[in-house]
Amino acid sequence: MQKQISVRPCSIREKRQSVNEDIRKIHSDFLSFEEICPQWALALRLGYSNNSNLDIQDAKNCIVGEAHGFRNRGLRCSKCWEYSQSFTFCTYGNKMHKYIVTDRRRFEDLKFEFVSHFNQRHLINQSCQQRILDLVIRKISRILLRFRMLHLSLFL
Repeated sequence: MQKQISVRPCSIREKRQSVNEDIRKIHSDFLSFEEICPQWALALRLGYSNNSNLDIQDAKNCIVGEAHGFRNRGLRCSKCWEYSQSFTFCTYGNKMHKYIVTDRRRFEDLKFEFVSHFNQRHLINQSCQQRILDLVIRKISRILLRFRMLHLSLFL
């Protein structure tokens, strides 16, 4: 006699939830713009910065430059060089003037593309070991927080 294995068919809702969970897991591994370029993110949000070296026209001190540790490493990658030049068309700011986004739609598109490029191409480089370490620490703290919340809920 053969055993029949009954497989419960998944509903569309369950499949969608599973896909959404997978997407969340993938995105949680990526760094956000605020994590890659925290000084520029803050300067653009507030309109000013305490770092007088931020300058969108200078490749070393622009958005891409910060992502590469304010070194000229960003110039080695042709795609990063393109992004550093493209950001100048929709962003304005240096130590003499306010930091502003002049074309929000273009900036958001560039930001999304740059963050994707940086996460896929540069996050895995040896030069980004500290960022990877920070990512691991962030993940561990998330897990510990979830564990603490689960632990508390068991006693309530």
